[in-house]
Amino acid sequence: MKKLIILILFFLCLATTARAGSLKEILAKADSFDQEMVVVVGEAIGEPLKSGDGYWVNISFNGHSLGIFSQDLSSFDLISHWGGYAEIGDYLKVSGKFNKNCAQHHTGDIHLNSLEILRKGHRSQPEISEQKIGFAKLGLIMCLIVALMYFIKEKYGTKT
Repeated sequence: MKKLIILILFFLCLATTARAGSLKEILAKADSFDQEMVVVVGEAIGEPLKSGDGYWVNISFNGHSLGIFSQDLSSFDLISHWGGYAEIGDYLKVSGKFNKNCAQHHTGDIHLNSLEILRKGHRSQPEISEQKIGFAKLGLIMCLIVALMYFIKEKYGTKT
């Protein structure tokens, strides 16, 4: 009897444990992860978005992204940096229920259970390549030449 109880407890633990997977794997094998508790990591991008019944945060990892939903905005209070052009977002570990096609939101999402900051984000200084600077200078010179030609034509051109 004792072995049976231990075996039942073991299977209950397995059934309630969240499955870890990359965003790429979860999105590629959405059928096998559908309605499962999952754990994913990714960068917080954008900003929290309000929807009718809660809030959304997007996370991204290696070119794949997914919406994380919570009814409470304070669930995202730990996030201090949001990824964008001039900022690297906080790197998050998110656990929650994955929905391949959520009946409530009509899209794939994760309903947040817990959120942990693995690494803080930071402001970034985007590097501008020498080639881009060269093209910008060339474009400026071309615009100045065209403007000069226009003004010369207007001042000294023939009037009809």
